[in-house]
Amino acid sequence: MILKSLKPSRRLTVYSGAVAVLIIIVAIILISGHSKRSGSVIPSRNPESQTNVSQAANDAQNGSDTSGSSSSQSASAKNSAGDNQSSGAALTLAAAQTLVSNHHPGQNGSPTSEQSVCNTTPGATCYIQFTMNDTTKQLSPEVADSNGTAIWNWDVNNSDLSSGSWKVQAIASLNGQAKTTTDPALLEVP
Repeated sequence: MILKSLKPSRRLTVYSGAVAVLIIIVAIILISGHSKRSGSVIPSRNPESQTNVSQAANDAQNGSDTSGSSSSQSASAKNSAGDNQSSGAALTLAAAQTLVSNHHPGQNGSPTSEQSVCNTTPGATCYIQFTMNDTTKQLSPEVADSNGTAIWNWDVNNSDLSSGSWKVQAIASLNGQAKTTTDPALLEVP
């Protein structure tokens, strides 16, 4: 065998190299498994028209279904928003935005339905991220409309967010630029 013909010091080097490769493979598997577990996407419904934020907020508070959009309408909205971006546009993201409509959902009789809004550069891709300890969840990325607004309607009960205090952030990207802003209040899930 090849290993028997090698000097003992060479055999040790070969074994050490093999062990190092196995450790790296195990680490990659563990890291990728952790990412899948902690980076899940929260189901949301986006309003047909993202330009009327106050109407969508009223509908969400009244329990109306504002989703009404099919995947073709959603793709169309994304394409028209994407057409508004220029290759040299500077990314903006409003600082310290209130990123959830209710920071205490399901408490004291309040509804568990939420609306999240990201105000950024038209055509930018934005998503809302929730973090507690080493767990991260997010709303699916959306392209901001011609007013720079992306909206999500979702429900805490369908989010798989465990009880506790969640840090809420909006992450926007455009033309290789990225910006993050943090909601000044935590989302308190009962």
